[in-house]
Amino acid sequence: MIPIKNNKLTTYAQEHLEAILSHLNNPLTKYNYDDINNWFRGNGSRLAFEDVILADMSELPRIKNAYYGSIVSDEIKYIRDNLYSSYFAKSSKYLIDTEYNAAKLVQKLKIVVCPYCNRNFINNVTYANRGLKRTSQMDHYYPKEKYPFLAMSFYNLIPSCSSCNHIKSNKTIYYSPYDRRFNSSDLLRFNFKLKSIDFIHDSSYLEVVTTPLHKRIKSNINIFKLDSQYEIHNDVVQELFKKKLLYTESKLNEIHRDFEGLFNDEDEMKRTIFGSYLNESDLHKRPLSKLISDIYHEMDS
Repeated sequence: MIPIKNNKLTTYAQEHLEAILSHLNNPLTKYNYDDINNWFRGNGSRLAFEDVILADMSELPRIKNAYYGSIVSDEIKYIRDNLYSSYFAKSSKYLIDTEYNAAKLVQKLKIVVCPYCNRNFINNVTYANRGLKRTSQMDHYYPKEKYPFLAMSFYNLIPSCSSCNHIKSNKTIYYSPYDRRFNSSDLLRFNFKLKSIDFIHDSSYLEVVTTPLHKRIKSNINIFKLDSQYEIHNDVVQELFKKKLLYTESKLNEIHRDFEGLFNDEDEMKRTIFGSYLNESDLHKRPLSKLISDIYHEMDS
């Protein structure tokens, strides 16, 4: 629902690759780079291992199809069962010779809210005696059980909340947050339906409506049950109605004038009053920001 956008993604992907290569080049590692690279060179699209690790969402579907059906060797199982599961995914371990794992990647990406649902925080936490830990889980856009050769591909790793990761499991969806072609406004829109004028006092008379705007997001809505998950947030929409009644445009101008210097800009003032980021570029920073932003702008139209 919310794209993962970061102007350093290419740099982080390269650092991800370098950490993997450092691990594979360690003499204590069971399988080395050549062992794994030979499998990729001899199957599918005959790509180098590096190309598969760095492939973005414009390339991954083709690579997935090209290698699927190839006999999965022990070297490829090592990518999934050891490189990913035993090292990268564990906050207590690092890829050999590096201080890099999934928690470090989430920290670099500065992802604090699940991009699949925009409902749950997934920030890292630091313990005095245990170090950096994830509250997120790492979803494989293309499931690692079915496509073990993509288990460590950078753009196949989606930081997500435990709820979304559990619900999705090995199911197929058709929109990845790493798909650069879309903004959230291209994918879906939240709206509302009023069942009675009494909605202002009873939120059960207000229904949150989830409308897909692109065919790719329909699978995500269905798999993650976004429509039913967002139905429970009708109280948030009700509160927004009341805030919009209280804080008219003239009232907002008055606050901005009377409290000059309190806010850095008008956007910060509105975020403080309405409780959420409202601009497309900031929706990844707080849970329910997509819902609140859509409803806010709908009320303004």
